[in-house]
Order: sequence, then C-alpha cells, then structure tokens
Amino acid sequence: MNTQSKKDNITIRNLAIFTVAVLVILFPFVFSLISSLLTGNSEIDGVFLERPDPKYQECVRETEYMRFHHMDLLKEIREEFVRYGNRGEIGFESCRGCHTSRERFCNQCHNSVSLNLACFGCYRENEPRSHKSLEQIDCELDVFTRLRTADGISIAGGDPLCHPEIADIIANIDRRGIKPILNTNGLALTPELLRELKKAGLWGLTLHIDSKQSRPKWKNKSEVEHNELRLHYAEMIAEVGGLSCSFNSTVYEDTLPYVPDLVDWAHRHIDIVNVMVFITFRAGMVGGDFEYYAGGETVELDTVYATREFGRYDIQSTEVLATVRERFPDFRPCAYLNGTERPDSFKWLLSARIGTRDRIYGYVGPKFMELAQTTHHFRHGKYPAYANPRALRRGRSMMLLSPLDRGVRGAAGSWLQTLLTRPRAALGRVHLQSIMMIQPVDVLPDGRQDMCDSCPDQTVWHDRLVWSCRLEEPIEYGDFLRTRRRIGQEEAH
Repeated sequence: MNTQSKKDNITIRNLAIFTVAVLVILFPFVFSLISSLLTGNSEIDGVFLERPDPKYQECVRETEYMRFHHMDLLKEIREEFVRYGNRGEIGFESCRGCHTSRERFCNQCHNSVSLNLACFGCYRENEPRSHKSLEQIDCELDVFTRLRTADGISIAGGDPLCHPEIADIIANIDRRGIKPILNTNGLALTPELLRELKKAGLWGLTLHIDSKQSRPKWKNKSEVEHNELRLHYAEMIAEVGGLSCSFNSTVYEDTLPYVPDLVDWAHRHIDIVNVMVFITFRAGMVGGDFEYYAGGETVELDTVYATREFGRYDIQSTEVLATVRERFPDFRPCAYLNGTERPDSFKWLLSARIGTRDRIYGYVGPKFMELAQTTHHFRHGKYPAYANPRALRRGRSMMLLSPLDRGVRGAAGSWLQTLLTRPRAALGRVHLQSIMMIQPVDVLPDGRQDMCDSCPDQTVWHDRLVWSCRLEEPIEYGDFLRTRRRIGQEEAH
C-alpha cells in the first residue's frame, strides 16, 4: 500500500513537472497569439509600428511588389518630376497620406532590415543588397596599394556597418599596414560591436551626424540639439579606448550659422573628439545655366544629387571660416589643399588647436604641420591622414616646437600664463584637435569643374582611381559628366 502511494506521488510529481515545462515552452506563442487578437496587429506590424490610415482600402501597388520594389516606384516618381516636370497620378503625397509618419514607418522599416539613412546631402545612391564581396574588395585594395601610398582607408557606403563581413574587411586593410577608418552614421553601432571591430584592427571612426538625416527620434532637431547624439557616440568610443574619434557634418545655407556652435562643442570635448569636419553642400541643378555631357552627347543629370530646387549650392570654405571667426577671432588655419582649376581656392582648409576643455591656448602654424607631415613621411614612407589618439594627448610636449612655429609659440605663451595663475589647470593633460572645412566641386562660370587637387577621397572603379563624391556619374553614364554653359546664357553672363 505504501509502495503504491509512493509510485502515485512520483507519477503526479512527474506529471506536474511535465505540465510546467510545456507551459513555459508554449507561453511565448500563446502570449503572442492573444496579443495579436487583442491589438489586431500581426508580428510584422509590430516591426513597422505604424499601420496605414484605415480610410485607404488598398495600396497603389500590390503588397508583394511594394515589399520588395517600392524603391523602384519612388525612383520612377522622382525621375518623372526631376527630368520631365510631370506629377503623375501617384506621387509622394499619396504615400504620405497613407503613411503619415516617416519616422514610424519608413525609417523603422529601413532600420529593421539594415538599410541606411537616406541623408539629404548624400552623393551615393542608397541601394539595398548592394554589398561588395570580399573578393571584389580585395581586388580594389590591390588597386589602391598599387597606385597610392595610403596612410588610411575610409570604409564608407551606404553604411559599412550593414555589411555582414565588415570585421573581415577591416582585418584585410589592417594586414596591409594601412589604417582602417570606418565612416558610419552610427545607427548600428554598439559597444560590443565596436570592441569586435577594434580587435579586427579598426583604427578610428568618422561619424556623419547632421540635422538633415531624418534620424529616428531626431527629426526636426537642430544642429545644436544633435550635439547630444554626437556626445553619445564620442563617449562610447572613449569608453572602448584607443580609437580615433571624428565627426563630420554637411553645411547648408540654413545650418551655416550653427557651425561656430559645433566648433565650440568640439572644444568642450577636446579630450575625446579628435577631429571635426564641415563639408559644404553641393547639388547639380537640372534646368539651370549648364548643360551636362557624357562624352560628346548631351544627357539629363539624373543622379542622387540632381535637383530642380534653387538654393545655395556654392558655399565656400572661406565662408565657413569667416562664420567661425565672427565668434572666435583667433581661429586660424594652418594648411590647405587647392583646386584643380583655381589654384587660389581652398578645397580642404585645416586648422589644428592646442588646449583643454577649459581653454584653447592657440592654433598651430604651417611650420608645425609641415614638420609633422615630413617627419612622419621620413619614418614611415607616407604622409599621415589620422594621428594616433595617444599622440594627440601630448599637447605640452608639442610646445617644445615653439622656436620653430609661431602658432605653437603663442599657444605655449598662453599655457605659461595659465601656469602662473592656475597651476593646477595648466598641469592637466593638453590636447591637439583638428578642424577641417571641405569645399567639394565648384562649377565655374565657363563650365570648368574645380575639383580637389590630388583628391584624398578617391575610390576604385573599373581598376582605376576616381572621385568618390561623383561615383554615380561613371556608374550611370560610363564617365564623369562635363558641364557647359547653355547657349544664350554665355552672352547673358
């Protein structure tokens, strides 16, 4: 009797354990089913967050087509308007009427499938599923190393963090003795991924952040408000340690006045932000003063940077400099890269300053930069593009070059004054920080195109080096487009 009772107890206990196990396994599925019935949303709707407006009975195209080819439809709409000025039955307004929130529909969908931000000022087409193979990348690196003695290679895109083999790409560049630099919008960046990429050989990052990227949760935020996001990434990079940290921002007519605020923000974080880059916005006018030629044939400009909207597409680096100097009169460049057609244009305008979070002691002069470049070339056989972050913390040691450079001499004098009045502050770590202003292609009145002399941002196309900022032209037309002032406009000009 006792034996039978024990057997019954064991059986009941085993059944209870089995029942609990089954409930634990089935709970997620039951919960999802109940949630779906209560909310009326399917699992995929949870990804997109925003449901279409119920007043629309159906989409402009079949669901299957829109899921995989909506970008083709958007390109057709854009082409009809940009090239021919036609507004068809289907327009962007139709899409926005049904999907009212770009952030909660378009951006969330793109992020969920690892697509890139559609940055307003980008000069590359945002093509999904366009990853290069490791074999193709290896061949392009062979071209780079054969034609250039490069200090660093920037890995761009689209966003390179979307590439499933980004760590292998970084490791390949590192094995060649070249610094791998990641150009990213940061959406997919996490501390864990950053550590993995550093282990693969990553040298540094350049994060593109500005107010016209339509970032999730950052729409309608100003350039100054985006400093919070910049700081988030700067602190993440500093926490991992040993990586160069740079930011770039496209400068538009309406954001030009905020450049001094970003320069000031960079100063207040000089210990973790190594470089700040400002790139003036460029676009190709359709129907403007110039005609476009591919070879000997006239073509309609139809690239991602084509526009029919009139605006300032010719902001100069000197305008950016003047805007900064209105607030910081001592701000002074030390090096530049001129144009291919205009030797007096400043295509790349570089400033480097010595200081702490509390105070900028001064700006280095041309002799300092020349000495830094030639010394590095003498030791390593190449000119430096990105300095070691550890070296940028040795601002006080750099002051030993005071006899050779007037700018450094001025910085050393300011530091000595601080040493006498606030010795504790002066004995802290002093940093070197670079501010770069880049002025892309300018179309001159006679149609000549003023590019950056010896372009540092070239890429590979068909086994030759080409301008990366205009890569869409050879892809689309077989070569770079030439410009000529329209007949009739020449006399008017």
